[in-house]
Amino acid sequence: MELTSIREKVKAECERCFDTKSLDSINDSKLRKYVSDTVKKNIEDIYSKFNDTLKYKKGKEEIQDYINSVIEGFVSKKFKDLFENGIIGYDKQRDEIKNTSKIDQRTVRKFVNINSDIDANPKTLDFFSVFLKAYGWNKLKDSLKRQQKLDSTNSIIPIIDIPQSEPSSVKRLEIPGATLIDEEFIEGIKTQSFSMAEFYTAMYNDDCQWFGVMKGWDIERMIYPNLKKIVISDFNVKKTYKISAILYGNGGTGKTTILRKMAVELAKESFTTLWIDNSKIQVFLEHSVPLIENTPNENYLLIIEDWYKAFHLSDVKEESFLIKIESLPNVRLVLADRHIQGKAYNKYINNPEHRFLVGSNENKKIISKIIENVPKWKKSCKFLDKNENNYKSSLYLLLFVIARDFDWDLDLSEPETAFENIVKSDMEFIYKQAPGIAKALYYFANIYRRRTLHISYESFLKISDYYQKKEKISPYFFDWEITNNDVINKLKLYIHLYPSDNLLLFNHDILNKALANACLEDWEKYNETTNHKILSILMKNGDAKSVSSLASAVISDLKSKERRSHQNLTSKNIYISKCMDILTELISKKNIYFNYELRIYHLQLSEENYKFVMEKFWKHKFFPKSFWEFFLEYKRNLELKKDYIEKILNYKKTDIIHPSILKLCLQDDLRGENQNNFYVHLLSNSKWKCFDENLIYCAFKYCKEEVIKKEVVLEILKDPWDSTIKDGIALVALTYNKDSHLTKEYTSAFLSNLQWHTRHHDLIVKCIYLCSDQSIIDNLIKKIVNDCLWNTIHKDIIFQLLKTSNNPFFFRFLMIIWRNVNYEILAFILQYMLKEDSKEKFYRKILSKFDIEKHELNIQALKEIKDKSVRQTFISQFFTLDLWKGNQQKALDILQSVPDISPKLIKTMINEIKASEKEYNKELLIYLLNVSKDQMFALHLLKDWKKKPWMIVKSCLAIFSSVVPLPKVVNEVIEKYIPGFDLYTSYFFLFEEYFDIIRLNFTGNTTWENELNRIYTQYESIMNNNRNADMLFSRILHYHRISPKKIKPFCMYILNNWENREILHPLNPKIIDIKKWKLKDILIIALGHPDLKYEANITALKIKYSTSDKIYKYYQTIINDIIFNGIYPEWEI
Repeated sequence: MELTSIREKVKAECERCFDTKSLDSINDSKLRKYVSDTVKKNIEDIYSKFNDTLKYKKGKEEIQDYINSVIEGFVSKKFKDLFENGIIGYDKQRDEIKNTSKIDQRTVRKFVNINSDIDANPKTLDFFSVFLKAYGWNKLKDSLKRQQKLDSTNSIIPIIDIPQSEPSSVKRLEIPGATLIDEEFIEGIKTQSFSMAEFYTAMYNDDCQWFGVMKGWDIERMIYPNLKKIVISDFNVKKTYKISAILYGNGGTGKTTILRKMAVELAKESFTTLWIDNSKIQVFLEHSVPLIENTPNENYLLIIEDWYKAFHLSDVKEESFLIKIESLPNVRLVLADRHIQGKAYNKYINNPEHRFLVGSNENKKIISKIIENVPKWKKSCKFLDKNENNYKSSLYLLLFVIARDFDWDLDLSEPETAFENIVKSDMEFIYKQAPGIAKALYYFANIYRRRTLHISYESFLKISDYYQKKEKISPYFFDWEITNNDVINKLKLYIHLYPSDNLLLFNHDILNKALANACLEDWEKYNETTNHKILSILMKNGDAKSVSSLASAVISDLKSKERRSHQNLTSKNIYISKCMDILTELISKKNIYFNYELRIYHLQLSEENYKFVMEKFWKHKFFPKSFWEFFLEYKRNLELKKDYIEKILNYKKTDIIHPSILKLCLQDDLRGENQNNFYVHLLSNSKWKCFDENLIYCAFKYCKEEVIKKEVVLEILKDPWDSTIKDGIALVALTYNKDSHLTKEYTSAFLSNLQWHTRHHDLIVKCIYLCSDQSIIDNLIKKIVNDCLWNTIHKDIIFQLLKTSNNPFFFRFLMIIWRNVNYEILAFILQYMLKEDSKEKFYRKILSKFDIEKHELNIQALKEIKDKSVRQTFISQFFTLDLWKGNQQKALDILQSVPDISPKLIKTMINEIKASEKEYNKELLIYLLNVSKDQMFALHLLKDWKKKPWMIVKSCLAIFSSVVPLPKVVNEVIEKYIPGFDLYTSYFFLFEEYFDIIRLNFTGNTTWENELNRIYTQYESIMNNNRNADMLFSRILHYHRISPKKIKPFCMYILNNWENREILHPLNPKIIDIKKWKLKDILIIALGHPDLKYEANITALKIKYSTSDKIYKYYQTIINDIIFNGIYPEWEI
């Protein structure tokens, strides 16, 4: 029999013998016998079946090795590790099995060798198969396979925080704000038809661009293979930061095409690829991110192809989006932007080297390959070869130029000029056919370029009608899809309509800029009055959204002019009057799209104007959130506020008012005259289920009508599965319910049929806390274990189960599978549930595994382990393997967590940094500087100091404080920031460079010495004229206590004038502790001056017995110590 045939039969037999599905038929009476006998019997059967097949020894050995390897493959390496310390039992019978079937340390290979004399103890797979039954075992096995992957080329086992093995299971689900890039999407695009010319000239049809990429018409960039590899590999390891890569470069260089290519090629990967719509980032955040959170076993690659556009007009802040994405373990992000300097996302990227510049360096190669595909463009391309600099223009611009057919000769010697001429030629063509369209396009291009606001195509046509003068032109151009209209075909080269709401968008920013400059002769150039004119046009017959969008820009312009007018009250009033006119007309037209309301509260309206706006808003029942919040929080006209608070709190249609407005009204209703009525109305309202849960909470807390509250509680808690009741409201009802029987019924029903990911974790935690039935808690734990949910449900639920359950099984189980458990859960167990010896053993195990992706756990172990040898082994391995260079934040955390870091290690790291040209973590460099005090390292970092972050320069300067003579570069920095500084009017917190230099000791530098003398000789004048002087003097005094004689006059001045100054650093009195306080308060420093103790005592007495006890209460501890104990603030220099 052929060896390959034997192998197939062996594999089939192994699969049959280890098929855990058959375990469903095994009942408890057979359990012990199965565990004791099954494995050995099955192995012997397999081996004997094929033992005599091959007559020669080599063949027998080979088939035995193969049997062993196949069977070993059925037992996960990770699985063995989890259970090497013994089997966990859950009930009495299984505890007996644990005692008789203890798992030993032997390998599966040894166990299956039938020639050995080893007893047939059951192995992990077999026991746990029976313990969990087939369903539970298969779930755990699949989860562990997805979460663990052994890299044979690396000594480190990467721990994957997201599943890997199975293809996406959420395909074709609706993902609001994004497009799912999958096989169905690709097949849908393939059914369409576009030409190469349309693709290369970037005809703004998303389907056209996708179509070209799918056809392979794009030209692969040099960075692409590496980019693709990085994105795929980023799903193989756990990542703290979720940005895998960033593409950046000027507009029109091809960033989007690269991302489209990547999205298409990754469509068959196990993760789901989502192409986020630039204009719907808020929709995605609000509606799709919860979907991602609720599918933790699915991986998602998010692509944002234009970061600037995505966030420029959105209410979503970049930082908040990034923080949210960072909290999702099953997400990776790739983005493109034009400029990356100073952007928030830079600190969220996994590796700074994964930022790729997409420039013009490959233009020549790309264009030559495109010409091969479209030979008719070859003639137009000849001009590019005349000068290599021609290829440095934007790729988009070059393709736009070479793809155009002209009946006349176009000078193509300079691509930029040629492009401008083409755009102007097209504008002239449109103007001849439809003057109104041409002018509307020119004016709107300028508005868009300055404000990036959007209007509808219908409003665009209304503007065109105005500039057409003689007759309406809109009827001829209303149908955008018409194909036999030359003007519309020409417009499509420059603009497109957003499908969902018909907004007019430019095909590219390069085209927008060119159109904004394409002013023809005899046209009135765009100026600051154009916006007002177009707004007046749209006010008459434009759609509300477009009007609101443009009104926002106009009000913003007027607001800027009003601010710039300074003391010119006449001009200020004119601008405010114009704003009022716009607001009045918008409100009177009941324009509900309140883009413009964001600008209102910035205007310095008179009381009369403010009352006018309020009356209009109230009349039309408009409740724009920002306006009303500003009015309720900052307006000082208490009578006016009281009037509207009363109106709002007694208004019957509470559901149309934003909850934050209602909360402010309730807070400001100081006498509570309307509160009880409001809460009674709220709880009596048939729509109470729709209200904000915080308002319901306040209603239960403050409403005095107990009968109404009881009725609402009964209504809420009668059915745990009523989908019309928010979980937050149910939580409030549970909190205030006084009927223990009702609580028991609700929690039992709720927890017995719990769907983990559909209910809010706070409500689940509350129900677990209130549940008195331990069997329900035990069943929840079983479900978490059997369905492998410990990392997919909220950590607070796990915490509450650990606190509530009396069964130690759960926390022991979590500790056994610690590699797959959230750090915060492990930290909770370590802090509250493990004894010291168990902790030490666990920490030793963690560090010996050397899994750098378990970073938080490693740091805790390094801090708390008592065995220094284990700690030093981990540190040595981390730093000698050069892992720290690619994990610099982790390296910093390790260095900061260990008290006994070797100076030799610090020196080695510094030498490696000095020999490298790579960019290093700023905080790591500063740590090494502070620890080493290495002046040569500081000088190395000060090379090109003008390009370095100030925090690094500042740390380098501190190394040379008190050094004489000072290096040349240090003198350069001092001379840059010290001379000519205005001590009398400057806000010191805005000039950190001056601030940081002057507080150090640079004796020997004449400029610094003269400046310090100027401060100490003019301190009284400075203190009296600059309200921010406290900040300067507190820092200087703190650092210059090394010269008591020099600062003695100033300290004396503070002691004599303490009652004339405001409290310098108004901290909470509770935290004033003389032993911990760092003496940065100048009064405390003055009180501690070693040569002014008598004066300090007099001042302390004056403070204690002053008519105002404000200062005494603040400094009470220090004052009493001086007066009664003779203890003065210590100058710990």
